[in-house]
Amino acid sequence: MNQEDVVPITVPLDQTSLAREEIIKSLLSSLAAEELKFSRINDEANANLNNLQNASRSLTGNARIATISDLLHMNEHYRKVLQGVVRNLYPIPHTTKQE
Repeated sequence: MNQEDVVPITVPLDQTSLAREEIIKSLLSSLAAEELKFSRINDEANANLNNLQNASRSLTGNARIATISDLLHMNEHYRKVLQGVVRNLYPIPHTTKQE
């Protein structure tokens, strides 16, 4: 999924007259968009795992599935991908310590 696919949902801070229902709808829309992003990432991970298993079968010429080492490598890769996605979606603001 590309960054262009993401539509940010923002609520202007100067509009204090927003109705409670509008705020709830905006929050629910934002949550739904986040769920869709993670669903797409999960679908991509599943497709790549299936590709890995199919490739290992074709290389050996039998029904051998991916080894534990292969799966651990894939797991590490997708853990890093998800960490990057979460960091981009929810950046931690930099704070400076006052002495």
